[in-house]
Amino acid sequence: MIKNYLEGVESAVSKLLEVRKEFHNDINDIYKDSIPPMYLFNRQNTEQTIQLGEKNWSKKEHIVEGFKRSKKALIKLESEQFALSSIDGSLLQIAAKGIELFSKNKKNTTTLSLNAKTSKFCIGREIRGLPAGLIIYAGRNHYNHIEAGGDLHNPTKKIVETLNINSNLYKPYLQFNFEQSSNLPINRATEFVLLLTWEKFEDFAYDLKGL
Repeated sequence: MIKNYLEGVESAVSKLLEVRKEFHNDINDIYKDSIPPMYLFNRQNTEQTIQLGEKNWSKKEHIVEGFKRSKKALIKLESEQFALSSIDGSLLQIAAKGIELFSKNKKNTTTLSLNAKTSKFCIGREIRGLPAGLIIYAGRNHYNHIEAGGDLHNPTKKIVETLNINSNLYKPYLQFNFEQSSNLPINRATEFVLLLTWEKFEDFAYDLKGL
């Protein structure tokens, strides 16, 4: 029964959610340090005056140190975001396994082409026109195959495309972008968890109790 499964994973899920809160706080602090110094100038000055002023400004010791701090923080920020997405991938894996084990749903409630195995995930509240279970399914699949980057396979690809349609009209505003932005593998697990709005164990359990 899903009740027994949730009781079995509650401590692990609760700890993962607590750790991800700490990561968010750390990431916010690192982000502040990653903002580089900004040169402000008077638009009424000539272009030559502006360029000369920026050249002299960029040589000041505290400005040079500011750029160094920003560069270092950006590298740290990428690492911490990847670490957070690994935690979120674990949450998606735990949720997906629960659905695989206990869902008896056979009905495809979407317009997507799904086989019987994937239709088991058509459970839970609707998010951007899709059941929460399918978002868990797509997030878990992406996380388990991050070596593929943006080369998503159906139906994961179709689920992500559906989530991106008119994404700017939804809150929280999240768009799944699989373009390479760092030297680390592309891991968008955090975006999936943010979309599911899991902040405490009760939130996580809610999406599985409907089984």
